[in-house]
Amino acid sequence: MQGGSSSGCAAYASTGPVSRPEPCSRPTERSPRRERGRSNLNQATNAFDVVVAGGGLSGLAVAEAILRRSPETRVLCLEARERTGGCIRTVKRDGFVMEAGPAGFLDKSGAMLRLAAALGIDDQLIQSDNRDPVRWVRRRGQLHQFPSSVGSFLRTDLLSARGKLRMLLEPLQPRHRGEETVDAFATRRLGWEAAQVLVDPIVSGIYAADATQVSLQASMPQLAALESSNRSLLSSFLRSTGKVNSLTSFREGCEQLIDKLRLRVIAAKGGSIRCNAPIERVLAPNGKGKGFSVCVGGIQPEVIRSRVFVSAAPAIAASRFFTSFDARIAWQLAQIRYASVAVISMGFHRTDVPHPLRGFGYLIPSCEDSPVLGVQWSSSIYPSHRAPSDTCQLRLFIGGACHPTAAREPEGDLAAIGAAELRRTLGVRAMPLACEIHRHIEAMPQYLPGHGQRVDDIERRLREIPGLFIGGNGLRGLGMDSLVHDAELQAAAVIRHLERSRQTLLAADPAVLSLRQAGA
Repeated sequence: MQGGSSSGCAAYASTGPVSRPEPCSRPTERSPRRERGRSNLNQATNAFDVVVAGGGLSGLAVAEAILRRSPETRVLCLEARERTGGCIRTVKRDGFVMEAGPAGFLDKSGAMLRLAAALGIDDQLIQSDNRDPVRWVRRRGQLHQFPSSVGSFLRTDLLSARGKLRMLLEPLQPRHRGEETVDAFATRRLGWEAAQVLVDPIVSGIYAADATQVSLQASMPQLAALESSNRSLLSSFLRSTGKVNSLTSFREGCEQLIDKLRLRVIAAKGGSIRCNAPIERVLAPNGKGKGFSVCVGGIQPEVIRSRVFVSAAPAIAASRFFTSFDARIAWQLAQIRYASVAVISMGFHRTDVPHPLRGFGYLIPSCEDSPVLGVQWSSSIYPSHRAPSDTCQLRLFIGGACHPTAAREPEGDLAAIGAAELRRTLGVRAMPLACEIHRHIEAMPQYLPGHGQRVDDIERRLREIPGLFIGGNGLRGLGMDSLVHDAELQAAAVIRHLERSRQTLLAADPAVLSLRQAGA
């Protein structure tokens, strides 16, 4: 994954300096240590128990979870870029707290809450304001409230009378066996009109995806489960849109979590992080399952050896460095496609935005043929935390799978697209007080048909290669909570593997056991 950012929109005057995140720990942040009783692999200064590829949320969470349970385990986290955090970045300008990536997380598994508590920052969590949980859809240039009840469904002008009638026939539709796209599923069950206007914008809003391309079973398994249990999709759909799921973030922005993770990793006895350290190849010089050689490029090229290798990098990057190691895994990872998105954050005087900004924001269906996926009202989601008093903050998302080149447009063009959208839909004509543009190139995984089988094939192959683990957003989910939950599972599996390896080593070499006992 590649990303980029710029301070200020080229179409507007510069609005001041931008706060920059703290850099990673230097390559010399933690000096290697030698301990009696360890295997020869750990006697070298460039050898570690665990190497984690990727310094985004997934990689940092895996490293921190391992070190929390086993502080002396030598863990090295390698990040290809100059900073950790991946898509998560928070910029503070003129009192505005602007997120370059996710605005928060939905608590699905409790993983993010557990991590915040373990890091001692659970008192920094903030909840979205759900007192007016309105969602909007832009259709033919106008904002329409997303139906959240049977009454609002019957009154909405988002759908024609024929479209509503077709939705009411949903319980009578035959069930389907096998995998299908989200669009095929929604069209079959709800009709083409509802599929385009109601379901499509949700898919583009979550995955920046094309509903006609992504797999229902992989992207929205909860909908597939409804059909398999013979439950009405219409009634469940209306109940879910009326239900308020709180979005959770941090007072100082999501990068507050990244900062704490980074500090916790480098503070641990065995932990270290290196940035500007792209992995070029992963090799198995002694045979698979007997340790790894990690070839690192960048400003400090070297070969690093480790007992365990954990890939938390995007699948597209992992496919490249696994090519020499295992062609089957590399090929499967290469099949996972990614979409690009640009995020534009703008701060305005509140009086310069005529719209009341009730709710969370609005989504734009693909049938509108707009490069803008949606607009989020950050200052309405987290009042008093994302914008100074008497101001507001808006975030626009541009690109996605349906407009694959839009996020790569020049800064001035992106700013013009954003300004035109706000002027046309919200009546905003003033210049912003602050503006930030961030590009996330090939950052959003697209779970195409066959994704579930692909993940199964990769996991089956991993079981044949002891010490190799693969996580990240390309396989099992991309929300913050999903990523941290997967990191928990990966870390637990790594610790089990290391413990089994140590027990095997001690059993096979009584001299090592004697040294361990003497040092106890």
